[in-house]
Amino acid sequence: MFTVKALTACTAAFAFTLAAAQEDKVRIIVRAFIPNAHPGAVGVILPVPGVAGRWMVKGPNGTSSCFDTDNRGFSNQPGASSRISTEFTLIAAAQPMIEPGAIKERFKPGHSQRLSCVTGAVEATALANAAGCSMGAPAVGGNSFQVVTTCKASNPAVKFVPEIFTPDIYYGGTFTYDKAKRTIAFKGDVGAFPSFEAYASLNGKPFVRLFVLEPGTSAGSGSLVDLWLHTNTRNVVVLPTAL
Repeated sequence: MFTVKALTACTAAFAFTLAAAQEDKVRIIVRAFIPNAHPGAVGVILPVPGVAGRWMVKGPNGTSSCFDTDNRGFSNQPGASSRISTEFTLIAAAQPMIEPGAIKERFKPGHSQRLSCVTGAVEATALANAAGCSMGAPAVGGNSFQVVTTCKASNPAVKFVPEIFTPDIYYGGTFTYDKAKRTIAFKGDVGAFPSFEAYASLNGKPFVRLFVLEPGTSAGSGSLVDLWLHTNTRNVVVLPTAL
């Protein structure tokens, strides 16, 4: 015969086992976008000639062209424009998974327009090259789930000679989700340019901001040219944040 104390302990153990068996869905978005303002630098973000309310960024050193911006500030809206974004859902369960299943579908390149700095006329339109973006399989240890991802994306609309110096947007790092505490942390790095933002949502709840970063002081598109040495990167550490 069960005593009240034993029954209570059994019920608590069952509740814990049930909670552990339940899956959490953690949706994560990381975006790199060109903002419509750069308080840290003069002459990097310019108005598009003849188009009110539109802004462009001067091209990398060695080019005479400008590029359309995403014409916005920070936003937690899933559909916000970006040059490149990483979007995926971590299924925190006994057998962790990531959706979508195809790795290439977790990265969304944006269209870039090369403009005349003088007239604002569109010279070329191209889709960012996300071939340098990757993500590892989720790792789990107890209540801790980790996902490592990195992304390097180039803009094929850039006229740059020699081609080896084509600039790349870069960001990467490790997301760690604690299922027991329902918190998420991040440790990684991003480039000096452009702006970067990351958000997370648990089980369909509103997105929580993980980090937002404006371009580095005085940084422009020329800061993207670092010959893969990551000399212009900035460390980012997000302490465990409740979802």
